[in-house]
Amino acid sequence: LQVLQAGEAMDLVEKAHKDYNASFSDTTVHNAANLWCLPWDSDASKGEACERVYPAVVEASKHTSNRYFFDVNYGVLKHESPLKTATFWPGNYGFIPQTVAEDGRPVDVMILSNVPLCSASVAEIRILGAAECTDEMGPDMKMIAVPKTEPRMKEWKCIEDVPKHMKDEMAQFFNSYKDLESDWKFCKFEGWIDAQDAMRYIQAAHSRFFLLVLPMQRLEKRVLELEDANNKLRAAAK
Repeated sequence: LQVLQAGEAMDLVEKAHKDYNASFSDTTVHNAANLWCLPWDSDASKGEACERVYPAVVEASKHTSNRYFFDVNYGVLKHESPLKTATFWPGNYGFIPQTVAEDGRPVDVMILSNVPLCSASVAEIRILGAAECTDEMGPDMKMIAVPKTEPRMKEWKCIEDVPKHMKDEMAQFFNSYKDLESDWKFCKFEGWIDAQDAMRYIQAAHSRFFLLVLPMQRLEKRVLELEDANNKLRAAAK
């Protein structure tokens, strides 16, 4: 076991990075699946509204105070910062894959559960409704859901079934969790949306994903293929 000084450790990392670039000079190596493109289960598009199941990716676990940023280009979670206020997430905060909200990001969701769900995990959820909010970017709808397999919340079918104090906690959190951010950042809770309207919002965001995101991804892939072919032609001409 050898103890390295900071400068020596940085040199070691830089050398490893150069070795990596030398091995994969013309190729982007990224084997992680992009969770934004995670497919929906067939139950998400059939059956009674209160029984429809959607996938959700957990970013921040319940009762933690870190914020994560989902990088849609690489399909990974990046740590953004701790919450600036003396508070924690009242539920598991994440997003619904294959959706695009008005701000161009995946649709947000607060997943209520008895125990925390792991960050970067995928859960099947039932939508109870939504919290209608406004932030510095405009409308900011946040879905409210429970895990499909949570037996203690099996009878919860709509937002009215969520205990009043739990809803008050979420409303207070949404109103205050950006209070110590930059002066121009804010979030204002406007009210609760029922399950039917919440799911109509999700379906519209799902359609938006296929209209906007997939064509761009196909275009980017084609551009990369053409660039690769062009590089090979240049190399052959030398």
